[in-house]
Amino acid sequence: PMNLGIGGAVQTGIQYAYRNNYHYAIQLDGDGQHPPHQVPVLLAAQKQHNADVVIGSRFLGNGDGFQSSFIRRLGIRYFHWLNRIFTGNRIFDSTSGFRLLNQKAIALAAANYPDEYPEPESLILFAKAGCTIVEVSVKMRERQGGASSIGKTASVYYSLKVSLSMFFTFIRHSNF
Repeated sequence: PMNLGIGGAVQTGIQYAYRNNYHYAIQLDGDGQHPPHQVPVLLAAQKQHNADVVIGSRFLGNGDGFQSSFIRRLGIRYFHWLNRIFTGNRIFDSTSGFRLLNQKAIALAAANYPDEYPEPESLILFAKAGCTIVEVSVKMRERQGGASSIGKTASVYYSLKVSLSMFFTFIRHSNF
């Protein structure tokens, strides 16, 4: 019941949204990178595309606003490539924690959600369940507080661990 990681924390909120029959759930990181005034951008994309999952991306658009470090962007490109193989989707910011889920995606995530670094892996779950996933450009800021859980020395370990998790999620039999 304690120390469930980021995935457990996010899933707790999603389960609340599911139990209370919310139409949408918005995920945003607690470090201040995701300005709440960008939520209407996610809502507009959901309505325009009738999407189940909308990802707020820092890599689409004209490139203004905050950009992460070169090493982090390199890792994000790697996960873009891996997610493209496993889902067929072209998601450029698969590690973004700024997301909108509709009721279909809420129900799926309430029952099944990765626990440690869920963003790239959850895209495979959503795709396997037939969810429509779109990505939209949003403006993000530099981290306003806290520190990344992925340090420079841990980035290789993180990449390997998440890659394996994504692979096993891809090959695992699902009852969606």
